[in-house]
Amino acid sequence: LGRGASHEIERAEYEDIAVNFIVLPQFFDTALERIGADNALGRFIANSVSRAGGSDFLLFRVADVLPVQNLVENLVWTLVNDTKNRRRITQNTMALLFLELLNCTDKLAASENEGDHSALVMTALREIEENYRTASLTDIAEKYGVTISYLSAAVHSTTGFTFKSLLRRKRMEKAAALLSGTKLSVSDIIMAVGYENTSYFYRAFSEMYGVTPREYRLRQRG
Repeated sequence: LGRGASHEIERAEYEDIAVNFIVLPQFFDTALERIGADNALGRFIANSVSRAGGSDFLLFRVADVLPVQNLVENLVWTLVNDTKNRRRITQNTMALLFLELLNCTDKLAASENEGDHSALVMTALREIEENYRTASLTDIAEKYGVTISYLSAAVHSTTGFTFKSLLRRKRMEKAAALLSGTKLSVSDIIMAVGYENTSYFYRAFSEMYGVTPREYRLRQRG
């Protein structure tokens, strides 16, 4: 749940257990360091902490995911028992929990609130992460039966960025990694990250890193 989100639960039965974690913003530092802010979950946490807007909540249906179960149980046990180094243990356990949730974005459930597009947006962001070379907003919209404008607005309202800018950033980051970690030519790298327009790539790369691809490679190796 994001800060200020309203919610309710159904009436509890005798064997139900509810656990509500109230977490100070600074407590997320370790988790964000581990998962980074260049993914949907990291952005959601950062936006929630800063009250920058976006989705009010993310709902993961992970009752059958054993690693998630274990980590939540560890969190509860550590908090209930006066364990030594409790703060450090809970921070690291929460970071591990978020890392596991990054592997479960396919189990995100959409909100029943018409204004929340969490599951659909996560699908679009996962497409960028996993298929940045060929990712297409049009293809995703067609696959899930929504309009391009609807999906585009959902991505922008949740992340603060357009799908195109997120995809461009991912491609530039991959290109930078290839420049510093391989001997591939710049033209081969341009093709590898999904571009055919060489001049556009050079312009976009220079805008993001402040240098040309060749200068970036020389700096990394220097």
